[in-house]
Amino acid sequence: MKKNDYIPRPGDWMFFSYNAAGDTEHVALVEYASLDAQGKVMVHVIEGNNPSSVQRNCFSLDNSQVLGFGTPIRVAGTTMRSGNQGDAVLWLQQGLNALGFLGDQHLTGAFNGNTKAAVSAFQATMPGKNANGVADMATQEEMSRRLAIVELTTPENWLVEE
Repeated sequence: MKKNDYIPRPGDWMFFSYNAAGDTEHVALVEYASLDAQGKVMVHVIEGNNPSSVQRNCFSLDNSQVLGFGTPIRVAGTTMRSGNQGDAVLWLQQGLNALGFLGDQHLTGAFNGNTKAAVSAFQATMPGKNANGVADMATQEEMSRRLAIVELTTPENWLVEE
């Protein structure tokens, strides 16, 4: 993934460096992303050591001090397939629903035939991806990327900053 291709999601971590060595010196919790008046992605974060209090802050996605992002392992480290159940499956189903691949009635938290078909249909839109109905890390990363784009381009989510 190229720099600035990933649009962080709420709950992600944002890593910063303030030295020439590029060492991680600061971490913030992503609250949300928005577009400014010029269409630039702005990342809104919560920081806990500035210098001794919690505060909100905002950085452009292309800020040179941003090293990158981390995502909760519950999603990134989980491959989901038929028979799985739980919150991670429900998250997957909600994402597929938001992207138009799965109906509301199938938001059950159980990975069944409808979910497998929706994952396969989604994977078929990914260039070079085998549409096997298994929600691996690449599938989940692409879904997260597309969900972030949908959120940023949905008018009711626009927060124009002056």
